[in-house]
Amino acid sequence: MRYRFSILSVISIAVLWFTACKTPVVFTQGNSITISEKNHYDSSSYRVLSPYIQLLKDSMNTVIGHTETALMNTRRTGNLGRVIADYTLAEANAYCQQSEQAPCHMAVLNNGGLRNSIGQGPITLGQVFEVSPFENKLVIVQLSGSQTAALLEYIAAQGGTPVAGLEMAFQESTPYLVRASIQGQAFDSRRSYRIATNDYMALGGDKFTMFLQHESFEETPLMIRDVLLRGLQNETHQHSQVLDRPTLRVYPHDETEN
Repeated sequence: MRYRFSILSVISIAVLWFTACKTPVVFTQGNSITISEKNHYDSSSYRVLSPYIQLLKDSMNTVIGHTETALMNTRRTGNLGRVIADYTLAEANAYCQQSEQAPCHMAVLNNGGLRNSIGQGPITLGQVFEVSPFENKLVIVQLSGSQTAALLEYIAAQGGTPVAGLEMAFQESTPYLVRASIQGQAFDSRRSYRIATNDYMALGGDKFTMFLQHESFEETPLMIRDVLLRGLQNETHQHSQVLDRPTLRVYPHDETEN
């Protein structure tokens, strides 16, 4: 497996590794190039950086979890989305309970924020970075009943998205929302709901513009990638594997139902 890093990125990691909190580090941007023994772009740089490149590769190959079922990132039906949505809701709920003594009701994420699937077998740290390469933070948004309804209608129009704490059916031919329940209770447009999402979506990304009409907005210090990492580690420790989540949470309405 090859990883793409800028030279400046590798230098930054090396500096952080050896200086810890002793020396302030200034980060900058650079162009990404593939660094390997076959790349003769700057052989002197490679000789200097090769020990740190190997250290980084070893770190990325660290096994942090295990799954007996492939975790697939597919729109609406993907079990990977349900896994990370569960972890997001669990951490958001713990955060809300500690800071506000109130629950977080559901998590809503986007498939675009997940960039790979995870195959059956050991799960490595590198795979976590491949799935979640962005520096997205977990955000908790409170929406009114009407804006939550707009969110549910938009999810229905998209044919689904990764969610937790929410179950909903939609009319596939139109599409439009048929019914929804949040934390096992029928959706109530007269009340507000706290929703965990990522900062990209909370700022209207992927046309989730209803989040911009929030009643409250809190950016937590929690990174979505770290949430995924901790969840995979904890669930594997508890169950010896990441449990499958085969049941759809957003699904087409059976038109034969009353």
